[in-house]
Amino acid sequence: MNAMAVGQRMTASEYLAHEFDEIRSELVAGEVVVEEPLALHQIVVMELLVALHAWASQEPGRGVVSMPLDVKLDERNVVGPDLMWYAEG
Repeated sequence: MNAMAVGQRMTASEYLAHEFDEIRSELVAGEVVVEEPLALHQIVVMELLVALHAWASQEPGRGVVSMPLDVKLDERNVVGPDLMWYAEG
């Protein structure tokens, strides 16, 4: 995966309010980082998503699988994991 710093410092609130028009980006230490995943990376993520979703769907209580969402860690960091799994609570 290649990443390129955009060079604009901002807070998590500013980042979350900004429209990035389908560009995969994250906020790392207050800097916007644009990511360009390679094809192999995307294939592996898709295979993991399918396998984890199949496992979670086999029995109740195994949780829910989701594609990336913005996850605010603190005021200078917002990440978008490739894949997320939530345990049922």
